[in-house]
Amino acid sequence: ISIAGTELPVSGQIDRLAVSDDQVIVCDYKTNRIVPDNDSRIDPAYLLQMALYRELLKQIFPGRRIVCRLVWVENGKVSEPDDSLLDEALTGIMASVQAYV
Repeated sequence: ISIAGTELPVSGQIDRLAVSDDQVIVCDYKTNRIVPDNDSRIDPAYLLQMALYRELLKQIFPGRRIVCRLVWVENGKVSEPDDSLLDEALTGIMASVQAYV
């Protein structure tokens, strides 16, 4: 599923999306990657990717909880990064963008 933002100048490809009345689950598959032993060790680029998807999906599905999951193909592990990790990734990139505006 292709996704793009107007307020956030990003576009991406969502691997799987499930939508219900109260939540949206977005899954991204990671292949040929080192599987982190805990969510705090997830590659910051992946956290940023999911944070941006979450922000775009909030605009498309207002009022619904957005759940982000990374599926590690290597071993089938599913990570669901805490909102605080995603918030931190988004805050960091937004600060960088503001520095250039």
